[in-house]
Amino acid sequence: MFRVFLLLAFLAMPFTAHAGEQGCTLIVGYPKGDIVQKDGDCETRRPPASTFKIPLALMGYDARILIDQRNPAWSFEPGFTVNKPDDKQTTDPASWEKNSVVWYSQKLTTLMGMATFQKYVDQFNYGNKDLSGGLTEAWLFTSLMISPVEQVDFIRRIFDQKLGVHYNAYGMTRAIIPEFTSTSGWTVHGKTGSSGRLPDGKTAQGWFVGWADKDGVRVIFAKLVFVAYDPEKPAGPQAREMFLSAF
Repeated sequence: MFRVFLLLAFLAMPFTAHAGEQGCTLIVGYPKGDIVQKDGDCETRRPPASTFKIPLALMGYDARILIDQRNPAWSFEPGFTVNKPDDKQTTDPASWEKNSVVWYSQKLTTLMGMATFQKYVDQFNYGNKDLSGGLTEAWLFTSLMISPVEQVDFIRRIFDQKLGVHYNAYGMTRAIIPEFTSTSGWTVHGKTGSSGRLPDGKTAQGWFVGWADKDGVRVIFAKLVFVAYDPEKPAGPQAREMFLSAF
């Protein structure tokens, strides 16, 4: 009864809007899937960017390439993709997700190979399932696309354990998704995703996707924003801060 009361109280709370914000805010209850908040265009598919590290973790653990939170720890090598100084350090599964290290993702997909990679994307029914953008680039603003509605459905299927992977892969993946606390005290687990400058030359795309828990209530969410491009302020962390401050 208390869980029902808390969720009803949350449904009555207005989600704070931010000036100039575009995109989508989608929050649904779990396990029933009742819509808590749905604002903006939540159906159009967009590149997943680094939110794709969530399905990549499931693939890696199921394929036994990833072992636990600290193994394998791979060393940086010249030629790896670098977006920030921290990318040049030895990285393990937990720090891969926390620091959003692109080259770790690319090494993982390279070890899987395209046939296995495509098998998992098809098995997960992930967005448009299009990997024509390449083994190491498909999710990075080339071919692979997913909508906020599909992002939320994918997270739900992780908790339902309906993605066809080994049961340990679900728990290991959830364990390495970064944890935050919202303004109102929810424990939030989520992954950001950022674009560079979009074709209009002025805008960047940011994601924050995951789940939140408080007092026995769980919700699943996808936050997508389009903000002014600023190389010092990636759009994904901006989406995360918008969500945490309003939730």
